Amino acid sequence: MSMDFDEVRQIILGNTLGEDMDMSRYHNDFIIESDGLLTGREQLLFLLGELRDNYVPKVEMTEGEADIILGYLNDPEEPKFSQLLHSINRMGGFRDEGMFLDLSEENLMQVWLYPESIKVVD
Repeated sequence: MSMDFDEVRQIILGNTLGEDMDMSRYHNDFIIESDGLLTGREQLLFLLGELRDNYVPKVEMTEGEADIILGYLNDPEEPKFSQLLHSINRMGGFRDEGMFLDLSEENLMQVWLYPESIKVVD
């Protein structure tokens, strides 16, 4: 179960941040090597991770697909998302070559805005 911004806000406003907290109620398979309690810095990292998982989930793609997207993003000639979409969807484009078949335009826009959400799979 991921947290949303309101749940994180409640923890912060409840003045519990920095106190020992049992975070397992927010995450069933939460494991920590100590006694299961988190303090200050660990809580913040946990909360940020929960928000990231909820609002910027990983998008799985092949290494070749990731390389193409990152290549467009790093193009010094002012990269454009519309150029990437055109290269993917045009006749004879990347989709015709069997690439990007499992990625929606929403997925593509997400990785365009948040390249750190790319997860390379085989």
